[in-house]
Amino acid sequence: MMYWNNDGHMSGWGWVWMASWMLFIVLVTVAVIVFLVRSVGSGNGSRPVERESALEVLRRRYAAGELDDEEYERRRAKLLGH
Repeated sequence: MMYWNNDGHMSGWGWVWMASWMLFIVLVTVAVIVFLVRSVGSGNGSRPVERESALEVLRRRYAAGELDDEEYERRRAKLLGH
């Protein structure tokens, strides 16, 4: 083989080839570990959903017609501390 000397020792190119493969294996292993940690850490692999504030929920319910004007104003005033 061209990576071995006549006396049975590895030549310079053999060391370069071996070091390159070892680096490749380490990088792939680290990438797999990072991927697994991120996917397990967030549940289903997506970013966590931000929760709506109470005022945003109130506005959404009012816009959907679930609350009348009087109920919306009463709850809004209570949330805002008036």
